Amino acid sequence: EGELKLINPDDIPGMHYDENVHPIPHQPWRRGDTDGCEDPIEAPWRQEAEMLIKNAAMAVGGNVVDVTWYMSNVMISVDPDLSNVEQYSTGPPIQVEYPDDNPYPLWEDPEDDGTNYFDKFNPETGVEIIDPDAPPPQEIYDPNTGRPQKPPPPKVWDEVSAFQDYDDEEIIRMETAPRQEKPDGDKNFAHSVDTHALSTIARAILESLEDPDVEDRLRVCERHEVILTSPSLDPTIIESQTQFDDARGLDVLVYTQDPWNSNRVLRGKLVERNALDVIINMEGRMVTVPQNMIHEVKRPKGYTKPPPGGKAKRGPITDGEGGNGYWYDVNEDGDEEFEEFDDLDTDDEGEFE
Repeated sequence: EGELKLINPDDIPGMHYDENVHPIPHQPWRRGDTDGCEDPIEAPWRQEAEMLIKNAAMAVGGNVVDVTWYMSNVMISVDPDLSNVEQYSTGPPIQVEYPDDNPYPLWEDPEDDGTNYFDKFNPETGVEIIDPDAPPPQEIYDPNTGRPQKPPPPKVWDEVSAFQDYDDEEIIRMETAPRQEKPDGDKNFAHSVDTHALSTIARAILESLEDPDVEDRLRVCERHEVILTSPSLDPTIIESQTQFDDARGLDVLVYTQDPWNSNRVLRGKLVERNALDVIINMEGRMVTVPQNMIHEVKRPKGYTKPPPGGKAKRGPITDGEGGNGYWYDVNEDGDEEFEEFDDLDTDDEGEFE
């Protein structure tokens, strides 16, 4: 009594490997049960859920700008103007996630001796330059014998380890982005986000989706985490479904992220964005990038629309290698107009003013 009963994995049908079982026929590399979340964005259950989400927010005075689906969550972009929201929530406001004060990951060098002395390398050979004026390194002892170990050999510059996850423009964008204030000592928020109004919208949306009849048919809350966010103010970033739909056939930059530190930037024509993948055409080759390996998707410089109230100069858009491209212009409604050109110098790019 009280002992755990041993089971045989061979007796569990779900443990049996079947190479023919994969949720998407043309993606044999994707395994597992996606529970219907591989359905297209235009699936009827998604369209009905979007209608319910928008109507629920509208009923309390809010405005849903867009709804973006992922494998396990649904991202709801809410208009930041919450002045018309009828606040009836008596509970505590929902938790707001603020930008990190230090968005860059800190890397701790296990060989750092705390003297703030940084390694110097010969630019031609890549071998470390031993500075005679540098403080002596701390002795390293063998954990088994307790005896001092030999000092490590000179380091060699490694291009891979020196790879930067963010390009210069990305760093500038993150450093100049507006910061939301943190709560003070009394945990009072001094910021422009009305958390009570946001809670009212969230409550209305969840009540609509969690209705027993709705949940039995659509199973949105069962399969997805519901996340409320605000639209990005950066015109170069593509993050919502509507933005992806508008960018089909245009050049995009896909910044990847993965656990193997092989992050890179892929450039191609946007073909499709669905809940699982972003598909681009790279010189005639279809490349599928899973959503969980994407850091962000951006439009190349010169393709972007100005922010609301901004202006844009007329300028060229190219593929980055010279050759064919399009002149772009932005009319009073904020819509882009294109005119094809051939063999234009790519240095003269359009800029915002």
